[in-house]
Amino acid sequence: GLQEGVAAMTDIETVRVIYRAMAERDLDTLFGLVDESCVVTQDPLLPWGGRHVGHDGFASFALTLTVPVLGVALAQLAD
Repeated sequence: GLQEGVAAMTDIETVRVIYRAMAERDLDTLFGLVDESCVVTQDPLLPWGGRHVGHDGFASFALTLTVPVLGVALAQLAD
């Protein structure tokens, strides 16, 4: 399952999978990779800014990001 696959991934591979899941709006994969008590803090001036807590907060954060922003991030990770 997902948990066994996560254990075999490097940190960079995990981030790539998270970004891809965010771009695809794949909440099942995101929730399998992100801890229930996670906190994401972004500059409040950004459209996806603020403090996002737990799975609900992370889902809100992920769904607010636009595909072009994720496309740039994925391209940078590919380098």
